Amino acid sequence: MEGSTRVWFVTGASRGFGLEIAREAPAEGDAVVASARNAEQVEAELAGTGRLR
Repeated sequence: MEGSTRVWFVTGASRGFGLEIAREAPAEGDAVVASARNAEQVEAELAGTGRLR
């Protein structure tokens, strides 16, 4: 998939393995759709990535 952006759908993105995937995928140039029970926690954890919308 050279030259294309992958999109990750990550559940449980507020902590643990889901959070780590949501942090690392944008660093590789990929897009992330993150979901969690606590949206505020996801926003706080991913605010520094520069890709939170």
